[in-house]
Amino acid sequence: MYLFVDHFQESEISFVSDLRKIRYNLSVFGILMEEILINVPEKVLPSSVFHAGRYIVVLQFERDITSARMHFVDYHLDILMSMHQFVRNMSPKMFKGIAKMQDLISQKSDVELAEFELSDDHQLFDALSHWR
Repeated sequence: MYLFVDHFQESEISFVSDLRKIRYNLSVFGILMEEILINVPEKVLPSSVFHAGRYIVVLQFERDITSARMHFVDYHLDILMSMHQFVRNMSPKMFKGIAKMQDLISQKSDVELAEFELSDDHQLFDALSHWR
């Protein structure tokens, strides 16, 4: 299954800031940004951490949902050494969530790790997003 990023690179971190792609990626998991907002206190930056295959997914967005950023971090990455590169205003709770995801993913089979593939193919996104 494909998840979409702005520019795919063979690196350990890829991201997407296009709201259409973020909403599509979340729809794959049955998640809505509005649902995340319900559980986030008013003064806290809305965010979520979950996993998709070999990737730890870190989502952060503005409360008015006008901008967002979704990071896909390969689970092999040394998270603590790389956090400053991609996540702003990270809470201790989020750090714990990322560490938990990393441990969870490391126990997955090779088949489960390969379940999701990242793509920056605009035509593929346009084709698949019409079905969601």
